[in-house]
This record gives sequence, structure tokens and C-alpha cells, in this order.
Amino acid sequence: MSIDSFAAEVRRRCRRQGVLVRELADRTTFSRSHISKVLNGARALSGELAREIDAALDAGGALVELALSEIDAPVAPPRPRQLPPVAATFVGRERCLAAFDRVAAAARHSGQAAVIAIEGGPAVGKTTLAVRWAAQAADLFEGCLFADLRGAAPGQPASPEAVLDQFLRALGVAPDAAGTTVEERAATYRSLVMQRQVLVVLDNAASYEQVKPLLPAASVAVVTSRAHLSGITLDAGGTTTIVPPLTSQEAVSLLRMLIGHARVEADQGSAELVVRRCGRLPLAVQIAGEYLQLHPNETLAAMAERLAVGRRRLDVLTSADEQISVRRVLDLSYFALPPTAARMFRLLGICPATMVSVPAAAALAGIPIEQATRLLDVLRLGHLLDLDDTGPVPRYHMHHLLRTYAGEQAVVEEHLSDLERARDRLLRWYVATACAASRAITPSWPSDGLRVRVDDITPLRFEHHDGYRAAITWCDAEVHTAIALARHARTQLFVDLGWKLPCALLPYLYMAKSWSAWLSAADDAITVAETIDSDTGRSYALLALGWIHHELGHPEEALVHLRRAHDTQPRDGDPGVLVWIAFALAAVHTSAGRHRDARDCYHDAINSVTASGTPDSGGHDHALAVLQAMLATTRDILGDHSGADRALTDAFTRARRLGYPSVLGLLHHRRGLLQMERGQHHHALDDFEDALRHRRAIGARWAVAETLLAYGSALAELGSQERAALALADATSILDELNAPRTRGPRIALTAASANTA
Repeated sequence: MSIDSFAAEVRRRCRRQGVLVRELADRTTFSRSHISKVLNGARALSGELAREIDAALDAGGALVELALSEIDAPVAPPRPRQLPPVAATFVGRERCLAAFDRVAAAARHSGQAAVIAIEGGPAVGKTTLAVRWAAQAADLFEGCLFADLRGAAPGQPASPEAVLDQFLRALGVAPDAAGTTVEERAATYRSLVMQRQVLVVLDNAASYEQVKPLLPAASVAVVTSRAHLSGITLDAGGTTTIVPPLTSQEAVSLLRMLIGHARVEADQGSAELVVRRCGRLPLAVQIAGEYLQLHPNETLAAMAERLAVGRRRLDVLTSADEQISVRRVLDLSYFALPPTAARMFRLLGICPATMVSVPAAAALAGIPIEQATRLLDVLRLGHLLDLDDTGPVPRYHMHHLLRTYAGEQAVVEEHLSDLERARDRLLRWYVATACAASRAITPSWPSDGLRVRVDDITPLRFEHHDGYRAAITWCDAEVHTAIALARHARTQLFVDLGWKLPCALLPYLYMAKSWSAWLSAADDAITVAETIDSDTGRSYALLALGWIHHELGHPEEALVHLRRAHDTQPRDGDPGVLVWIAFALAAVHTSAGRHRDARDCYHDAINSVTASGTPDSGGHDHALAVLQAMLATTRDILGDHSGADRALTDAFTRARRLGYPSVLGLLHHRRGLLQMERGQHHHALDDFEDALRHRRAIGARWAVAETLLAYGSALAELGSQERAALALADATSILDELNAPRTRGPRIALTAASANTA
């Protein structure tokens, strides 16, 4: 077809109006490249382009009439409309739709191709979203091609060759006439799509290799897949959208569409519970809605109850047509996994922790960390696992319906003994890692009674230069998971781990002042120890329980538990735990003003360390440094000032040899308090500043707040009221961030103690 007259007339009008041809792109919705190709005969002229150029040059319809005379209207190409029906119950996804609109507009303006990849987990509504947007955008294109590539379907995926032949026929070209090879047919297909600006929707793709021959060289393609197709971004320059489950509001709106406004409004709370138990997956909500449609007398509360039991949930989420069910959709993703990834998926389904790090997953599966990393990536890229990297320790978690499904597969495909061994490995990994973290925080923390077998696991180590901070970071992330695992252990076959795990965390709980977690852990530990009649377990658990009651200001309860802990400790048990029982007893006596009793307890603790510790061990020096620092204050209160000084000197000698910032911070803080008692406030300030430096270096925020309160009191004594107020404000801010409801009592006590010291 020749459009020489139209092109010549456009150029003539441009010259007469002083308009460059390339400036037409700014006056129309077409790109400079597109207009240039049309005027040079490399691309077909469309009526829409003629109308826009006519308007841009004020031609009064003359250019449109000329174009129509040159366009061969009788042989207009076919305009395929292959989209499947749009779901009537579509809800939400406004951000996705708007983003796709922007991509299409940019492609239309530039004349270049654009690829929109839509990814997401099973049953999340990827196809529905793609078809909805394509239907809305269809009027912008001269046709729409659609193909189900069967990437997640029984049997073989659709071959690119077969889909190419289908598309060529839809565009009015016999496949044989388009060339003899796949490459020739693909070239013909791209030429046709470029000329006609056809929207291409490729649903359910298996791989980028399957999709690549079907991507147009211009216009827009939409590709949906359960797997991440990295080639779309790396090779084709496409954009990827990961579709999440519906929001709670959107899921309830979908349920309302299915069963009617009145039933939802009559019990909004149960409606929200139903969609939550459906995982906010559109397919699951639709199946629940279908059931409620077929059972008009069924209440939403009854439906929520039917979905309450996790192991039966997938049975409920099966349509009247058994071919349509959440389980069947999940089958397609699961059976496509490589065997090793499928095993990791199954084990995560029976894992008692809902959030799991790479090292923990490696322990669960009994494999090296490097292999666990690869398998978790396979599951994540297949959208069967989500990564939460917002916290201090990146961890993976699984949608609860996927978790239920994975657990089902584990019971079917794994031996029960293998599942028990997997849980045992995970629990032992947590105990061993918690012990390692506790030793980094408190090197003298006893571990003999907490020891577990580690020949088949690789617990974390915190022995590097930043071990203290790394240990605190790990505990911050994992403490609640560990406590939940301990509860799981006491209901299974691993009851001894049920008291070891919470007790292993005691140094962290003390340093972080996590009172609610601490009390919960101590209660759980004593329950397990009593259940299995373990004297060692009782001793550790009673120590934890007594210490937390002391922290919470219950001295009499603390004394009862700590004395029982001492008396319960077996002769062949962990001798190191006696040190910390005596230490805790001394702290209780000090808070009650019984300083002679406290001194005796400190002496008992020091004697126990000397008798049981190895002189050159870090734990030995750590324990003696801490105990001597605490004893110094007690001796000073009792009038033994020279004894107090000797104790502090010994403590500093050991602490400097160790180089632990946590111990040095404690010693400077204790010496500062001692100097305040003696009226040496300037010297106290120096020690408090050193204490703050050490404590801030390791991120010990509660300890920083404690020193700031004392520092503020010293400043106030020296008349520096403004600086004192700033220190107190900083301390209060830290304590509030540590959760004001839990820190209110201890904060008041610390403030009062600092005021009394002043």
C-alpha cells in the first residue's frame, strides 16, 4: 500500500506552518519513531494516526480524507479478541491496575515494546488480574491475543511453536505461509503485531524460554507465572509485579458479592474470620462463598468454625466441582518442585516454628547451610515461601494454607521417625545456639546442664569481635520463637529440651529486661522440669523464676524459688549454676537491705567459682569480675572501704584482661555509684561516661538507661541541672522505647535509686 500523497501533504503543511515533522510527536499520542516509519512507508498508516496529525496541523479533515483514499479498507487485517470472560466478582488490585496503565501508556508513547510480568503464589488471582486489566485496556489496541501456556497444569506445557501457529492464524496468516522454521514464523508474527499494535496475554508461563518467541517487538505483552522469570527483566526489560493475597477489606468485599450484603453485615466479625482462615486468597474465598450460596441457612459463624481446624481446612475449601479446590491448585505447584526442594517444603510444613532462618532450616532438614540457602530460594522464587528481611535476622515464613498442605504431604511421604528427628534437630539447634549466644553475653553462664548433642547440626557461634552485639541481635529476633518451640517440645517427645531452651536464654532475658518473655519462659521451664522429674531442670528453672521475681520487685517469692533452686541442684549436676544462684540470692538480699547476707552469698559464689572454674578461662575471670564488682558495693555499705577498693581493683584487672565491653561498662557503672556514695561526684562522672561509652558500643540499651539515670543524679549534685535533665530525658526515652508498660515499675525504681544515691 502506498501513502505517498498523504506523506507529501503532511510534509508540505509542516513546511508551510514552520513545524518540524519530529514535532508532531509532541502534538499527538504517537512517538517520533512511529510517525517517521509511517511517513517513510516502513509502517502501516492507521486512521487514528491520520486523525491526530490532521488535528495537529489544523487540516480540517483534508489529511483524514487523503489517508482514507490511500488505505486499502477492504483488506483490513483481522482484530482478534481472544480474552476469556472477565470475572464478575473482581475486587481490589487498584494499584496493580494503575501501574499497568502507566506501563502501557509509556510503551504507546515511545513506540517500544513493554512486558508486564505478573507473579504470585497459587490461587492468588494472577490470571484474573491479567484478564481484567487486558479487558479494560483492549480499546487502546487493534486486537488482543491470549494463550494458556499450561506452565502449572497436568501434562506438558504448551510449546512455543503451537502457540505461534495459533497466533498467526488469529492474525489472518496461515502458519505455512509465514515460513518453514520457528524463527521465520516468529519474525512474521512480530511484524504483524508491530503493525497492528496487538495486546498479547501469555497466561501460566512455565519459563522464560517458553515465553521468549512469543514476546512482541512492539506493543504490550502480559505474562503470568507462578515462578519468577528472571529473563523477563534481565533480557526483555520487563517489569514484575508480585500479587499478594487480598487485603482483609477486599476479601470481605468479595465475600459480600458472593453471598449478599445482608449476611455479611449481620455478622461482620465472622465474615472477617472466614476470609482470614481462607488466607485472603480469592479462590478460597470464592469456594467458601459458593458453599454459603448453596446453604442459605448456614451462618458465617458456622462457616468460620468449619474452617477453624487447620488440618481440615483444605477439605472445606473444595468446591462442589471437586476439580476446583485449593488443594488441587497447590498440587500443581508442589509436584513441579525438584525432589530436594519438595522435601524442604514438606519439613517446613511440620516445623514447629512459623518463622525460620536459613541456619535453622538447615538444621531442620539436616543439610549444609549452603544447600538450605539454595532450596529456600527455589521455594521463594516459586512463591511457596515468603522472605521477611525487615528484622535483624532474615527469616522465611509460609502462608498458613500452604503450611497446612505441606504438613499433609509430609505425613504422607515421610516416615514418622524422620519427622521426629527433624523436629529434634531443630530444637537442639535452638538450644545450642541460645547457649552460644548466652556465653557471648555472659561468658560465665553455666552450660554443662544445658548441653545437647550437636554432631548432626551446626549451631551459630558468636566468637568474633562483635559477638556480644550479634548474640543480642539473634536473641532479639528469635526469643519469642524459642519460647514457642519450648512449649511445643513439652507436648512432644523432647520434653528435656522444653526446659533447656528457655533457661539457655536467661542471660539475654536479664540483659534485655524482657520481663513478660522471661516470666513465660521460667513458668514453662518449671512446668516441664516438674513433669519429667528432672532435678537439674528444676534447679535451672527455679533460678530463672527466682531471678525474674526479684526483677519484678517480689523479694520473698524470689527467695523461696532461689533457695529451692540451691537445694534441688543434684550433686552431679552443673556446679556453675550454684554460682548464679548465690549471685541472685545476693541481689535479693541487697534489695531488701540485708547486706551481711548479701556479702555471704557473694563470698559463696566467689568460692564456688574458684573451686570449679579453670583459672585461665574467660568464664572464670568474667564471673569473678562481676562478683567482685557487686561485692565492692556491699562491702562499702558495711563500712569496709578498703575491702571494697580491693574488690574493685581485682575486678578491673580481670575485666581489662578479658576486654569485654559489657563487663567494663558494668564495673565503671558500679564504681561510679560507689564514688557518689562517698561524695566524689566528679570522679563518678568520669566513670559514668566510661560506662556509657562501653554500653553504647555494644547496644546494651537498658544498661545505657540505667547509667544515664545515675549520671543525671551526679550532674544534679554538681549543680548542672540542665545537663542532668537531658540525661534523665534520654534515659526515659530509652525506657519508653523498651515498652513503657513493662518498664514502668523498674523505671520508677531506678529513678528512686538514683535519687537516693544523690
